[in-house]
Amino acid sequence: MKSVICVWCNNNSHEFEQQIPLNFLGKRNHALGFSNQFEILFLDGFDRIDQQYKNSLEELGYSLHDCSKIFASLSNQYSALSRFGDYEKKCFLRWLVIEQYLSGEAIAHYDGDIVFNEDPSILQQKMHNKTFMLQGCPALICISDKDWFNQYQSQLEVFVNNIEEYSEQAWQEREEWELSQENKWAGSRFRRIISSDQDFFSHLIHTDRISQDNPQEIISNLQSYILWENPLYLHVYSPWNKNLPFRYKRINNIDFINEQQVAFWHMQGYFVKYLGKYLYLKNILKFLNMRLTNEMEVLGGDKGEYFSKLTRKIIDKFHKNYSRLEIYNFYFKEKSFDDVFNNQVWWQKGVFV
Repeated sequence: MKSVICVWCNNNSHEFEQQIPLNFLGKRNHALGFSNQFEILFLDGFDRIDQQYKNSLEELGYSLHDCSKIFASLSNQYSALSRFGDYEKKCFLRWLVIEQYLSGEAIAHYDGDIVFNEDPSILQQKMHNKTFMLQGCPALICISDKDWFNQYQSQLEVFVNNIEEYSEQAWQEREEWELSQENKWAGSRFRRIISSDQDFFSHLIHTDRISQDNPQEIISNLQSYILWENPLYLHVYSPWNKNLPFRYKRINNIDFINEQQVAFWHMQGYFVKYLGKYLYLKNILKFLNMRLTNEMEVLGGDKGEYFSKLTRKIIDKFHKNYSRLEIYNFYFKEKSFDDVFNNQVWWQKGVFV
């Protein structure tokens, strides 16, 4: 089984590392004694990466692959996906790029914003022969069933042939999606038109149109760890949500929740923005001790519990937007999550002690 990360570079090496910190990740993995054997598939922009940066990544164990020609061909073939924008189109097509470039290989796919808290090679051993998407999010998809790629491509072809018709049919088939979210890890979607690969996977798993092993088997194989695809909602994932409130600690650069090791952190956009908001306010208010809002939720809360709505809106508008690399450096090198993972600051009451 190969570990795969799909990426693209829109600017240059410096800007790439700021948002997809592969160099940081590789150095961290080495420092922790973890393996760092990843296949990095560049869907676009490989020629924008300078040789020095490429060399530094290869020295850390990454294997770099220019897949731009494969992607360009698929992009023309599936031009209907352009309506969703460049980012979503690449997300839809990355699975076909993987299949063409690594044909026949079992793979563990990770998004480029995952920070490992366990050796990827150990996680891979525990996921061997499994096929699943973690909790409705393609940040981690493990594919051992070779039919998976054919199932995906055949459905994608039907989808792009008539996006509105396919989406409407999928919407009619949403009944009992809440059960699939829990029992199949199908996730959730609330857009009538399927607009992302995550929406698409949610439908495919819910309707059994793509292979997905029983989540209980995955949890059993990974029972030493605590797992979540979005750290902002770590309190909703079963079975770990039965053990609230959580107690967080970091020991020798490894994070634990209720004495259970976190497998990895998915440093997705809203979580990074949330951490950045705390970092910004901490820099201007040295004794910060207030509950921070989650931008994925509607502004609200009891009077007096938070800053006024107006104050919070001003903070949301004007706080510094930190790069992902800046967030990594602060929370994984300089500090930990201690100041955020507590009941005074975390956005949802009662999640942490």
